[in-house]
Amino acid sequence: SCIQYIDQRALRTEGIFRLSGSQVQIDKYKAMYNKGLPVNINDETDHHTVAGLLKLYFREMPEPILTFEHYEAFIQAQSEMDSNKRIAIVRGLIRALPGINQAVLKYLVSFLTRVEKLHEINKMAIHNLSTVFAPNLLSAKDGEKNIMKIVQDS
Repeated sequence: SCIQYIDQRALRTEGIFRLSGSQVQIDKYKAMYNKGLPVNINDETDHHTVAGLLKLYFREMPEPILTFEHYEAFIQAQSEMDSNKRIAIVRGLIRALPGINQAVLKYLVSFLTRVEKLHEINKMAIHNLSTVFAPNLLSAKDGEKNIMKIVQDS
């Protein structure tokens, strides 16, 4: 998987999620996945291509991990000034997600925590990671793709 590849080979790569990989290669891997063909990314030498493939996966999901249904509630939670209350609200919202969404989110957050721990090397501090991943994990159902609005809401 992309996460295993990055964990093993690319955690120290500067700008791992900010710099673009080869769009040609990303499209090739996507086409293979979509056809149900086996995909071996272990031979890929461009770490940014694998990171781009991971971002694409989350971006093109039919429904985001944090679900359309909970979009407004997640956005509202961020306006809670009391951090303990905000954390409790977000935890409750996460518990309300389908089980598979919770499992994927847990796996992804665990991975992103490992990425962030090396932020002095890879330049992917929490703000950079949230800027990259938030729009792919949380979006409104109306299909609004104004990236600046999504990032501002997140």
